[in-house]
Amino acid sequence: MSFFDILNFDFLSLHLAFIGIFIMLALSLNLINGFSGMFSLGHHGFWAVGAYAAGVFILYCNFLPGPLMFILSLIVGASVAGLFGLGVGLPCLRLAGDYLAIATLGFGEIVRIIFQNLQTDKIHGPLGFEIPALLVPRTAETIVARSLIYLALIWTFVILTILIIRNIVKSSHGRAILALRDDEVAAELVGIDTTRYKVLVFVIGAGLAGLAGALFVNFKTDTNPEDFLLMKGIVILLYVVLGGMGSISGTIMAVIVLYSAEQSLKLQLFGWLGEDIGRLAARWWQVIFPLILIILMLSRPQGIMGKKEITQLPLFRKLTALLRSKQTAPEAKQ
Repeated sequence: MSFFDILNFDFLSLHLAFIGIFIMLALSLNLINGFSGMFSLGHHGFWAVGAYAAGVFILYCNFLPGPLMFILSLIVGASVAGLFGLGVGLPCLRLAGDYLAIATLGFGEIVRIIFQNLQTDKIHGPLGFEIPALLVPRTAETIVARSLIYLALIWTFVILTILIIRNIVKSSHGRAILALRDDEVAAELVGIDTTRYKVLVFVIGAGLAGLAGALFVNFKTDTNPEDFLLMKGIVILLYVVLGGMGSISGTIMAVIVLYSAEQSLKLQLFGWLGEDIGRLAARWWQVIFPLILIILMLSRPQGIMGKKEITQLPLFRKLTALLRSKQTAPEAKQ
């Protein structure tokens, strides 16, 4: 792939959309794993539930106007995934550590296998299903307009996800969730209902993953169980761990950097160094990418940001102080 192929609008819009969806998935998992201290490995299952719930709704309720269908499909995807989060959370959150990870991993794989064997007149098991384009039809003439609309929508929901998680963490409920992460026994001793907060976090995290799934299926207009393999769930977990467990900005940076690195290897974007190097990277990306992750974990085991946000870094504070001093200088002269 040449440099000019990378600058192709269709190529860029596709990967910018996927980056936004993975940021939503990673942030919602960070709420569960990073901020509350639980360990879930089944987040790809909630993503799949949201995508299939939205897709089934669109397929069987296609008598409604397109924009209304789109909005309702997002609500259905998030709501159904949230209900699954409640159903999984109530029995599984009595477990902890490795046992919780195994239970949630089992849920993710059960969901995928059910969808793989689901056969109806419009859903075709391992082949999945295809839905109509609701907002803008998929034609050669509308490709730019469609991409811009969906990019704006996806990144609007990314910002909404950031605000939701930030407001939760900064609230009194967020302090209870952080206390749960730091020391569950101490949190119980001071009167925090740990079970209630665990279930609440699980439902919110699952609902946001379902919302990402609904956006995913509306953007792609087709999906199948192969989109929600266990490896996808592990990659989402890696984004959280390498970004920093409990860091919103770290998670966002990890998704952008690691997704770009993975796609660069898979799509031979290193071909500009030579055709042989490009083909070698594409062939061995499943080996090279884990090596990059191992090096990152050895060099910085707490992740890119640890538990900090970018606004807490000394460099960021110096820059903001410098900008404030420049703004106050003209006012002082006046």
